[in-house]
Amino acid sequence: MSKVAIIGSCGVVGKVLVDHFEKLGHEVFPVDRDTELKLEDAIPLVDIVFIVTRPIKEAGFLINKVASLMNPDTLLIHGTSIANLADLEVEKILSMGITFSHLHFHFRPERPLCQTLFGTHITISIQGGKHEEWRRWIIDQFEPYKPFIHWLNPGEHDEITTVSQLVHMLAAVIVSGIWGNFQKPIVQKAVIIGGPPCRLLVRSVLRVGTGAKVTEDILYNHPSTIHIIGVIDDVLKTLRSNLMTERPDVLAAQLSKARGEMNQEQLKLLDNSTNKLIRLEADIQKENFEFKFQKEKNVIGLLARVLGEFDKRGVDKTTTIAQVDSDSGCTITIGVREMNENALEAAKVINEWILS
Repeated sequence: MSKVAIIGSCGVVGKVLVDHFEKLGHEVFPVDRDTELKLEDAIPLVDIVFIVTRPIKEAGFLINKVASLMNPDTLLIHGTSIANLADLEVEKILSMGITFSHLHFHFRPERPLCQTLFGTHITISIQGGKHEEWRRWIIDQFEPYKPFIHWLNPGEHDEITTVSQLVHMLAAVIVSGIWGNFQKPIVQKAVIIGGPPCRLLVRSVLRVGTGAKVTEDILYNHPSTIHIIGVIDDVLKTLRSNLMTERPDVLAAQLSKARGEMNQEQLKLLDNSTNKLIRLEADIQKENFEFKFQKEKNVIGLLARVLGEFDKRGVDKTTTIAQVDSDSGCTITIGVREMNENALEAAKVINEWILS
């Protein structure tokens, strides 16, 4: 068991981490602006400090302050979306005998974290005298729940997130600005009838919008934001020139080049998963049933039992999807060709199980 301080414990990610480390048996010290426990009291008592706070602009200063209160041979993790923070004094922190790590969840953590880690991506960099020992400790906290963990060199993170995060955030801001030039009914109807590329882009814009303040904070502080806006300006100027001159094959070549940035295995996986999502959405937009089962009813054989109710009544199904929920329950969605009496009867029986 370790002693872990979570700085920013009242935020969304902070609450998730407090819950996660407590469940793992660690002694957790939650610290935030309004908590009774203060930095000066908690930090000298712990082995690990995990900082997940906003605004990003102030994070570097806070990390330096926290480090000044830590004991040698301890671990300081900062979980900010940007690694290269303004005012951050990494060399000074390392000179104090502190191991320093940057850890970024590339998804939206939910409680319990052990249920939402599966198949997601985490990037981690670590440096300091005891980095191998603390690296093993970090692995033990997350790897058993099967995320993809990517170990990066210090300084590599922000270059990667320029592509993986910054570009689509800027695209979302641009698209939302474009939507503002049309009447709402036109935008809403276009989203409904738009083909798969339209709907995938819409989903990206709307998803980014659910974390609007976090997005704004990242755009204001990411070291590549201004540079990428300059690149966008250049791309748009070239696009305007090509449209005015109608040069053949130029735009097609650029789009083909984008596909060429992927290796063949990546391209195949992405195309296949996109096709599945397209089929899923088309099926689910028509007739479907959704069944939510609590944790105690999420047992082996549940999906087969649910499908069996439809099969024995001869119901023609489309897409079926079963997902484990964050509370360890299960949601099963079944698309059907026709909302007929047999389908409704099957659904009634299944809903009776849920309520029993």
